[in-house]
Amino acid sequence: MDEWVRYVTQVTPWGDMVLAASDKGLVAMRFSDQGIPGHWQPCTGADRPAALVAAVAWLVQFSRHPQGRAGKPPALDESRITPFQRKVWQQMDRIPCGQTQSYADLAQRLGTSPRAVGRAVGSNPWLLLRPCHRVVGASGALTGYAGGLARKKALLAFEAS
Repeated sequence: MDEWVRYVTQVTPWGDMVLAASDKGLVAMRFSDQGIPGHWQPCTGADRPAALVAAVAWLVQFSRHPQGRAGKPPALDESRITPFQRKVWQQMDRIPCGQTQSYADLAQRLGTSPRAVGRAVGSNPWLLLRPCHRVVGASGALTGYAGGLARKKALLAFEAS
């Protein structure tokens, strides 16, 4: 079994989010309707890891000020990611708030295929924090998002405002 993971639920304008952390950092930031793994344990204020405290603070600020004023992001537990995912997510992190880039653009920058980029983007466990909602199809069409296309559209509109 994995090491301990504790989680809290945070209300956002786009739905409740589950923030989960290990002793190494934030493990996930996802919408509650994506489910909660059985080995994660809810936590109270007394046993909240520092990464959860920082993640809640970041999320609250992002919900108010998405244009890069959300503050310092929490430490991430990146122990389960591949070097390729890291490269894709670093490129994804560079997409400015309120803007989008296509899978093909990211793939060209990385010298790989859009399909490979799509798999890496789709495996992002830190929704909002790592802005996978800013990645779109080649024509600019909204494509897959773990939180659902309606949320993706709402997030992009929120960031653009």
